[in-house]
Amino acid sequence: MTSVQKEMFLRKLGANERVVWQTIQAGSINFAAVARISGYVDEAALRTVLDLLSQRHPLLRTRIDIQQGEPVFTSCDVPEIPLRSVRRTKDTQWQEEAERELNTVLPWSTGPLLRVVLLQNRNHSDIVTRFHHVMGDGTSGMYLMHDLIKLLGSICNGKVPTFKRMPERPPVEELLPHMNNLEGMVKSATLASRQMFNIIMRRPRTLPIDRKASLEECFTRIVHCTLSKEETGALIERCRRESTSVHGAICAAMLMAASKQICNSEEKYPITLNCMSPVDLRPYLNPPLGEELGFYASMVITAHKVQDNGKLWDLARSVRRRVQTSIQSGDPLVFISLLDMLTPHDARPSDFARRASQIYPAPIMVTNLRRIAIPKVYETLSLEKLHFVVSNKAVPNLFNAALVTFADRLTLNFSYVDPVISPEHARSLVEDTMKMLGTQFHQQSLHCM
Repeated sequence: MTSVQKEMFLRKLGANERVVWQTIQAGSINFAAVARISGYVDEAALRTVLDLLSQRHPLLRTRIDIQQGEPVFTSCDVPEIPLRSVRRTKDTQWQEEAERELNTVLPWSTGPLLRVVLLQNRNHSDIVTRFHHVMGDGTSGMYLMHDLIKLLGSICNGKVPTFKRMPERPPVEELLPHMNNLEGMVKSATLASRQMFNIIMRRPRTLPIDRKASLEECFTRIVHCTLSKEETGALIERCRRESTSVHGAICAAMLMAASKQICNSEEKYPITLNCMSPVDLRPYLNPPLGEELGFYASMVITAHKVQDNGKLWDLARSVRRRVQTSIQSGDPLVFISLLDMLTPHDARPSDFARRASQIYPAPIMVTNLRRIAIPKVYETLSLEKLHFVVSNKAVPNLFNAALVTFADRLTLNFSYVDPVISPEHARSLVEDTMKMLGTQFHQQSLHCM
């Protein structure tokens, strides 16, 4: 392969990006966006599209280099985006390929920080884009897939594609509302003291470990669930009536499912469980961003008391209220900087990941991109499904869910690290979660693969 020649890009990683980069070295933290397309996708056309995308988005043509002891994004000597083509033989094959990608090391020092897999047959194609998390978040994955399919539709229809080059952006910290040193210190101290109080006084629990394993033994697995349009509408309507959100309901169901496994071991109800909810920082940035790639996400962590035979909707309202309060208090704006301050920059990646899990112990993380409002039809191609999945080997006993609503259907991709969480226990967590949600609108359970 020859290197893609573009204008030189060079900048230091910001604090947010550095935290993610250091944590990734202790264990894979990345994600994949997945699109199912009705129609034949030509491999050569997709290759052209990927080259165009690397011109549109600066971070797609970068790798990470160490210069004067500091990690930097650089576009020097970066190869083209890898594309792997596979014959599509079944509808669930994307899952196998996504697992393969999520469990393959993405070499940050050589780049690029994206890989693509095309599964194709005459009638349908699946495209899997696997991201290094330091250069993109879940929303970035949806934006990139939209760009990709739009350009692909034009090329497959014989048109000359046009696109706008995105500007080079500084780290997210430089785009956030300015806080003076005193204000930042007060907010960081408040968040830190609240978290320490939670750890010491409430003693939040995490999922039991089925088997300790080295990083080389760990394997991220996916359980894929999709609601029909009718089920999605019924869930949204029930959440509305219960004065909560879909995010709150799913977090509550997962917390209750996790509590069953924790209290089946050595614990007794009631217990305190933390819930991790990634937050999109784009609404707070200045200047406002368009459909640009980058790591523009933070986190809120909320603590909840889970009772034996507790009510789902009470817990769902608690999740919604506490997430909103945390966001309104500005917690996402200081979350990453706080972790950056509490862990030395020269710490080993494994120490960094261990410190993070000690400061923020949680059994579940729920990433919700909400409703993706993009077209379904692109010339001769039709976008049938759009979703994503996350991998987190740095905290291997964390049970993850990646949610997105597209074309009025909610997709939930659960993921876990085998053998730290066994497939049997993971399946039980998923089934208990989906059963609790399904019974709220008279379904025995909801469909998963």
